[in-house]
Amino acid sequence: MRTKAKELREEIIEYLLTNLSLNGKKKITEGKIASKFKVSRTPVREVLKILESEGIISGRRNSGIKIRKFTKEDIESVYDVRILIETYAIKKTIKNIKEKDIKELKTYVKKYNQARRERKDKEAKRYDILFHEKIVDHCGNWYLKHLIKKLYMFPFFMSLPKKSISYKIDPNPYSHNKILKALIKKDTEKASKIIKKHILWIKEYTLKKFKKEVRL
Repeated sequence: MRTKAKELREEIIEYLLTNLSLNGKKKITEGKIASKFKVSRTPVREVLKILESEGIISGRRNSGIKIRKFTKEDIESVYDVRILIETYAIKKTIKNIKEKDIKELKTYVKKYNQARRERKDKEAKRYDILFHEKIVDHCGNWYLKHLIKKLYMFPFFMSLPKKSISYKIDPNPYSHNKILKALIKKDTEKASKIIKKHILWIKEYTLKKFKKEVRL
C-alpha cells in the first residue's frame, strides 16, 4: 500500500535524480524541494534525513544537496547484502505466503512486464521494487523488512548518470516469472537459487554501467 508519505518520498527522489548530477553543480536545497511540491519543509526534511543517514546525500540545508560518489566496492556491498537478505527471505516466505499474496505478486509481474514492453522504465522499476518488497514482507522478520527498504534506495543513485537521466532496464534471464513459479510450487531450493542469480545479474549489470560512466 502506497501512503502519501511514501508517494512524496518517491517524488522527491525522482526530483533529485532528474535535477542532480554527480558533480553536484546544480544547487538544490530543502526549501526549493518544499516549494516544488507545495508542502512544508517538515516532510521534505524527513526524506532528506533518511537519505543523509544512509550516506546517499550530504549538505541538506542551505549549502545545496550533493549526491555521494559511489565506488565499485559500494555497489558490490549493497548487492551482496541484498543476496543474503532475499535468499533467506524467500525460503521463509514460501512457508508463510497466502493465495492473496501470490495473486498480488502476479499483478506486479504482469505490470512490470507490461511497463517494460511499453518502455515505461520508471514504472517498471517501481513494480520491480514492489515485487521484491512483497517477498521480504512475508518472511516473518520485521527487521529484514526495515533493512531491505533502505537498500532499495541505493540503486537509483548508484546508476545516476552524469549527463542525462536514464531508467533503461535490460531483460534479466533470471526473471520475476521464474522466481514466482518456484515460489508457487514451494520449491525452496530452486526459488533461492533463482533469486540469487537474479540479483547477481543486476549487480553485474550495475557494475558495467558504473565502469562505463567512470570512463566518460
